[in-house]
Amino acid sequence: MSALRHLTPAQLADLAERQRDGRIDKTGMTNEERRQRGLMDRRQAAAHEHLADLPCSRLADRSRGPAPDDIWAQGECE
Repeated sequence: MSALRHLTPAQLADLAERQRDGRIDKTGMTNEERRQRGLMDRRQAAAHEHLADLPCSRLADRSRGPAPDDIWAQGECE
């Protein structure tokens, strides 16, 4: 059992190793530690990466100009 389980959330935040840009270093964290900090666990992160790599067979619908029912794009207010 990890000694980190007995620390308060403030102590866990102080002990979290930070990368150069200030983000938490997740490489040494367990799934439980990741969940405690509100991060995706390894399985969720792998599923996220898989979804990001799927090819899209249909392009997004593109529109030109303002939407016809957009009250903010009609011009001056009366």
